[in-house]
Amino acid sequence: MAEKFHAIYSVPAQRGFPIDEAARYLGMHPQTLRKLSDAGEIPCRRVGKHRVFLLEDLNSWLERQPMWVNDGHH
Repeated sequence: MAEKFHAIYSVPAQRGFPIDEAARYLGMHPQTLRKLSDAGEIPCRRVGKHRVFLLEDLNSWLERQPMWVNDGHH
């Protein structure tokens, strides 16, 4: 019998995100994402006055971040 695998994370179906949704996806405050974007660390596209973040860019930034390991301290 074939094994069944279950997804651990829900992958967004859309490709571009407004700043609030992108920040939620990254687990940070929108103002922090705005600062990272202004510094050029996370690219965004401008649509009028709004920033749009591409899923590929968000995932690329996440992959470059160090992995945090729980060392038993709280």
